[in-house]
Order: sequence, then structure tokens, then C-alpha cells
Amino acid sequence: MSSSDASTADGSAAPLRALILQHEEPTPPGLVTEWLDGHGASIETLRIDIEDREVDPAGYDLIISLGSEFAAFDDTKPFVPREATLMRRAVEADVPVLGLCFGGQMLARVLGAEVHRSPDSEIGWLPVRSTDPEMVPEGPWFQWHFDTFALPPGATLMAETDVGPQAFVMGRSLGLQFHPEVTTDI
Repeated sequence: MSSSDASTADGSAAPLRALILQHEEPTPPGLVTEWLDGHGASIETLRIDIEDREVDPAGYDLIISLGSEFAAFDDTKPFVPREATLMRRAVEADVPVLGLCFGGQMLARVLGAEVHRSPDSEIGWLPVRSTDPEMVPEGPWFQWHFDTFALPPGATLMAETDVGPQAFVMGRSLGLQFHPEVTTDI
């Protein structure tokens, strides 16, 4: 059930239920929280790197996975396979996922794409080539990553750079390689 289908006892629309997956303290949700607050969302943040608990993705209308210093393909970090399982279950339950940098790489991974160390890092405020500037403006966007991903099978490429895909859509989910959530404090 999406928040647009849900209502409260008085008939008003229930707030959007959002789960933010944060991977370490230095990578907070930044502008994501501001945007969700501005839309009256109910926000839960899970420090998936230190909290090992079962999460039912169907209990949320949106799951947002933030950036991380770790690689989305490094299953030696205990939270990485946990997050892959959670995200796969979310996609299977048709719960929209917004993946930001590591989160975009993880979304690509669970959708069947290769995620790997990039031959070139992207760091700084950089433009992207967008196939749909209304959905993904060309930026510049803040980038800080050493890994990249291939386009998942069946996904629609929304933006790229010479290094690789920067944004894709698959079903109701959006994966981004860059950081739209960044603030001056981050």
C-alpha cells in the first residue's frame, strides 16, 4: 500500500513512511531529510552498519540508501549483504528505492548489474549528461566515489559521464551515482 492509498481515521492522507539507510555517522541524510520533512513524511533512520535487525520493506512507502565509504560489492562488511537482501525485498515488494552513490550502486547490484572499482574516481562538483533534464538536471552535482556500476538489465539510463552511468530508473526506483543530498555541513 502506498501513502496515496492510505488514510488516517479522519480520512486525511497518511504521511509518507520513509526509511533512510545510513551507513556511517559522517554520511548524514542532509537535504533528503529536509525534503521529506517538507512533505510531512514520517522518517525513520536505520544505521544499518551497526544495527542488525529485521526490516520489513512493505512497512514503508520509500526506502532511501545513502552514500558510504565502503563498496556495495564488499560482502566482507556484514551490513553489505544485509542491505542487499533488504533492498532486493523492497524491489520485489514494489517499494520505491532511492539510491544515492553507494545506495545507487547497491540498487544496481540487486537489479543484476556489475558493480566494481572504477578506473577513474569522480570527486567534486561535476556535470552529468542527462537524457531527461526535467527528471535529472545536468548539475553540477557533488560526486565522491571510487566505484561505479553498469546499467542494470531493463533499466532506463537517465544520466551519465565518461566514467559511467550516473542515474537510472527501474520500475519505481531511482539509482544515482552522485549526491543530491549534500549540504555545506556534509
